[in-house]
Amino acid sequence: MSNLWNIRVLPPRSEKPLSGETVPQLFWDGVRRRGERIWLRQKEFGIWRAWTWREAGTATREIAMGLASLQFQPGECASVLANTKIEWVFADLGVQSAGGVCNGIYPTDSEVQVEYLCSDSSTTVLFVEDEEQLDKALSVRERLPLLRAIRWC
Repeated sequence: MSNLWNIRVLPPRSEKPLSGETVPQLFWDGVRRRGERIWLRQKEFGIWRAWTWREAGTATREIAMGLASLQFQPGECASVLANTKIEWVFADLGVQSAGGVCNGIYPTDSEVQVEYLCSDSSTTVLFVEDEEQLDKALSVRERLPLLRAIRWC
């Protein structure tokens, strides 16, 4: 049997699990308690880049406060039109921390699909990864009356 899924080989932990009932509560408890410990690693241009819990908290807080400056309200939807990458995760956590709902849109989706997904989810803020995704968003912008802002992620 492979040890990959064998929990008996894991060393016992004395640390208590994170506290909270929601993803943002768990995340912010981790930021508070784990600070400078590594939260996530991502390869950028072939080099691994580590993010600490504190750095992740700073990035997430900036996004949540940016949403507040756009009058983003609890319960509203923000969509992320991007590949899976760390900025997507920060946008998602920022939206949830602001009390919102985050909707993912595949970067391979067509303009028509982007319009439908933003309309159906009542998206008020759209995060885009690059100029290609921005072009899609701008091409359908006039048919999305609830969309107040498009931002880079």
